[in-house]
Amino acid sequence: MVTWKTLLLQDSSLKL
Repeated sequence: MVTWKTLLLQDSSLKL
């Protein structure tokens, strides 16, 4: 199950 936290973490990783 995907949570908002995982989405934020993935988004931050992509930006980094």
